[in-house]
Amino acid sequence: MGRDLLCQFEAARQPWDSYGDLSLSGQRLHDLVYPIPVFSERELAEQQQRLEQIEVIQPAIGLLSLSHLALLQQLGLKPDSYAGHSYGEIPALYAAGVIDSADEMLAISCKRAELMAAVSQRQGGGARGGMSAIFCSPAQLEALLQSFEGSLSIANINSRKQSVVTGAVSDLATFEALLTQQQLRFRRLNVPTAFHSDWVAAAEDELAKCLHPKRFHRPRVPIFSNLTGKLYPDKSSDIKAELSAQLANQVHFMAELEQMHQSGVTTFIEAGPGRALSQMVRDTLGEAANAISLDLGPKVDSVSAFWRAMAQLHALGVPISLSSLWNDFAPEERPLTQREGSQATVMINGANFGKPYPPKGGSAALPKANETAKTALLSTPTHFINPLKQTVTMNSTPPHPQPQAVNSTQPAPIRAVPEAALSAEWLTTIEAIQQSAFQAQQAFQQTLAQSHQGYLQATQQLLSSLVGVAAGAAPTQTAIPAPPPPRPAVGGRARPPPPAGDAVPLAPPPAPPRQWLQRHSKRRLRSIRLRSILNRYS
Repeated sequence: MGRDLLCQFEAARQPWDSYGDLSLSGQRLHDLVYPIPVFSERELAEQQQRLEQIEVIQPAIGLLSLSHLALLQQLGLKPDSYAGHSYGEIPALYAAGVIDSADEMLAISCKRAELMAAVSQRQGGGARGGMSAIFCSPAQLEALLQSFEGSLSIANINSRKQSVVTGAVSDLATFEALLTQQQLRFRRLNVPTAFHSDWVAAAEDELAKCLHPKRFHRPRVPIFSNLTGKLYPDKSSDIKAELSAQLANQVHFMAELEQMHQSGVTTFIEAGPGRALSQMVRDTLGEAANAISLDLGPKVDSVSAFWRAMAQLHALGVPISLSSLWNDFAPEERPLTQREGSQATVMINGANFGKPYPPKGGSAALPKANETAKTALLSTPTHFINPLKQTVTMNSTPPHPQPQAVNSTQPAPIRAVPEAALSAEWLTTIEAIQQSAFQAQQAFQQTLAQSHQGYLQATQQLLSSLVGVAAGAAPTQTAIPAPPPPRPAVGGRARPPPPAGDAVPLAPPPAPPRQWLQRHSKRRLRSIRLRSILNRYS
């Protein structure tokens, strides 16, 4: 019942805060309407049962109606007339100015609910009253009741498509079976007794006594009555008499809606929980009127329902002031700080106002481009260093490897540098870099040559051993030649080459015993010897 709406707007929450100490059935009203969360179906059912007690639900409807009325008043909405349905006539009388205070309105609400609850508790003899909503036309329902033998009566004529019958529960059950045979819809109402009938005639007298000392005023805004379907009278005593008689008599809500429409009302705004009255307006007046609900029931949160209603009012052209809903919120004031912007910052100062692009004169009105400054091209002399040409030849076909020949003639080229920027120190740096690169390349070539020489030497020894074993002669000895002399560096600087050592003779491998060689064939001997030599150098 409007929980989210109360949390959102101060005006809606204020009535509940004002009557937070209102106690009903030993508990505060807001604790009964908005109970604490529970964690079992049994506890949830108990909370719902306490809320549906008539002495609780009617004052709760009255407080939520006050919340909606406070919001409408803050929006600046001024209705042309008011109307209520059953209990809803009491909040409507307060809104029309007949009841002068919310305290008096709640006191009358509580007393009315207390009298109705007392009447339902005094029912004896096993009889219990109830009510059932029938979805058919009033004329069709009247015809069905005339042929029915029970003691039912029409309590409410709500619209052209719905009415309510009241009476004993046993008669209601029989009549509902008849409706099922006629394929008519119905819904049993959750009420403790048969209201708006002779069953509650005693409560009517008690309510009249309660209203007698109350001070009622002449309506400031026209208000229509459930009892007659017409406007309430201006006299205070007559208003009290109609309000008390409404409790035990038929509610002519359809006639009330038709009378309001005839007086010029085309937009109906429903305050309070649910949207049942808005549906009655649509069923009665159709497209001739607009019905707007401030609450859409438990399936739609109350804040969303409120904003939907505001959107509908705006669409209908009803003047409302939505800005008033934020009067309680102070504007956030932040000091303006001036900071330095970059060259790409564009100030929003209206400098381009009135200067459309493209201009009215077309391309001819555009400002001309800046003239290109004529400048002489600077001729920068450059210094080139001749590239270094080198050739490397290597021949590995003969059994004895040949020394590697490396010929170098000119240094490698570098990027052209303006002559003015080349100094003696810069040339020295370039020469040092080239020297380091040359030395690294020379070391790499020497290492590669030595590795290749080692490979050739091992191959030579293998072949010599195989030939020597086969011919009975010792393998020849081969010396490792000295590395090639170093290449000259740029600028005439070069490291001295390492001293070449004497050739180191390699010792021949031991020959196998002659007796063992004689027991094997020549092919087997070569295979075993080759495997042994390869394992030695691996």
